[in-house]
Amino acid sequence: MNSLPWDEAVALVQGAQEAVVVGHLNPDADALGSALGLAAAMRLAGVQACATFDGDPFQVPQSLAWLPNVDLLRSPERCPSQPDLVI
Repeated sequence: MNSLPWDEAVALVQGAQEAVVVGHLNPDADALGSALGLAAAMRLAGVQACATFDGDPFQVPQSLAWLPNVDLLRSPERCPSQPDLVI
């Protein structure tokens, strides 16, 4: 696995205007919380970021609907189709 040096990763985030943070299918609390936290941090840095995961139907598990920043969660169809950055 190739790892990106930290300063290069930071530069990619800082250079993005739009970003999509993608979690795995049927996310658990760790996956959803991490994606939402990263999207929120990117928003604070001035990046228009959203978080998403694939699901049919797309639905936030009721047990996780209380998570902070859940409003940043979008279905894949509602995320930018060509963001500057996908994580």
